[in-house]
Amino acid sequence: MTAIDTSTEAVERLMDGVTPGPWWVEPEGTIRNDADGNPRWDLPRVVRHSAAGQSICKTHLIGDKEPDPAIANARFIAAARDLIPALLRERDEARAKLDAAVDALREASQTLAWQCFGECRGFSENLLTPKGSLDQARAT
Repeated sequence: MTAIDTSTEAVERLMDGVTPGPWWVEPEGTIRNDADGNPRWDLPRVVRHSAAGQSICKTHLIGDKEPDPAIANARFIAAARDLIPALLRERDEARAKLDAAVDALREASQTLAWQCFGECRGFSENLLTPKGSLDQARAT
């Protein structure tokens, strides 16, 4: 299976030139004979575009499966036109929030490290000076 580039730029390139939404699903009925010669409705699901009511694509009944997966396929195709850009926006917003949280955490950890360093440095300098060591030894 080929890896799919899910970067915002790659998905936007795929969406470039796609008919604008919204899209919706309508059934179109035709009669055909099944393998035994019995008449049967074949209902392709047509994904339509709102501006001109033009047909975007058709999905057909796949074998004799019930429920008809063509209905689910058509609904997914119709929803994808508006869903994909919305998901991209949501993902980009989540990434921006995550980046801000990482920056804030990094800044807080550096501040805490400098505070600890300053306190430890003051304590160690006090211990290393002869007067400080004597004073501390006398206090115990």
